[in-house]
Amino acid sequence: MNRKPQPASKSDAQKKLAAAYRATYAIGVFLLFIGLPFAIFAANTLEGAIAAVLLFIFGAVYVLLGWLVQRKLIVALRIAVAIMVSNLLGGIYNVFQAG
Repeated sequence: MNRKPQPASKSDAQKKLAAAYRATYAIGVFLLFIGLPFAIFAANTLEGAIAAVLLFIFGAVYVLLGWLVQRKLIVALRIAVAIMVSNLLGGIYNVFQAG
């Protein structure tokens, strides 16, 4: 009856790691696909071209970070989370500035 709690299983850690790199991959692929319409339709303006290039760059960075997280590089996971948090905070700031 007085059993000690079992430590987290190895499969639980593997599931969390898989969720982390899948989420990072998903964000990267999403940004790459969002960059396509900007590259096609809005590239005739300077702002559209800059947005398309930035979306492609950030998409590629997230895909690279997802690959590194999949290889169990914890620093890559921390970098990905830091970029995600900074994007979130920047978005919240922009919402409040807009009005």
